[in-house]
Amino acid sequence: MGTSTNQRSPRTPNWKAVEVAYTFPDIPVQRTAQEIWRAAANESDGGLINSLGSPIIAQCLEVVQTSRSAIDAAQKVRRLLALSGQASLAGEIAQRAAIIAHEIKGNRTSAFVQSLFSEASNYLVSRDLPGFVGLADKVRTVQNATALKSSIIKEVSSNVDSVPKPTGKLSSPKTWQKFVNKVVDHLSGAK
Repeated sequence: MGTSTNQRSPRTPNWKAVEVAYTFPDIPVQRTAQEIWRAAANESDGGLINSLGSPIIAQCLEVVQTSRSAIDAAQKVRRLLALSGQASLAGEIAQRAAIIAHEIKGNRTSAFVQSLFSEASNYLVSRDLPGFVGLADKVRTVQNATALKSSIIKEVSSNVDSVPKPTGKLSSPKTWQKFVNKVVDHLSGAK
């Protein structure tokens, strides 16, 4: 029988600002999402941001663009990650994003990018927000926390969609890394 642990965010000033945003009722969702991505972007090791911009995630995008269905995309991404030896949190997020991208009508590339950042936001919020439930009026109940998390994810999704895609092949590793950095800059307010 396995157990799971919740890896909290580092205890840095940026993540403490996120904690304030989770609990202070006057801080809007837009600012909360911005603080989350600012904190993630300022992690000393590059953390999740470096992983999301890695060449293997660019390859996952290419798989999504060429796969026939959500099942096909999930299988191909899982195989790609396994054969590369680069299994990671970002890879797991990309696998979920690949499935979601096939379930959304419209441009699969845009759907993958939106889903990738939405799922990354889901992870970032989920690792800390539950610890604040009941400690502040903003997240007095689980329902309050769930609604806040949902609002943050929607905010991120709409902001990601507003970042223009570069010309050329987005799944090219260098282009992908630059684009991910541009999205993170936009989400964190660095623009």
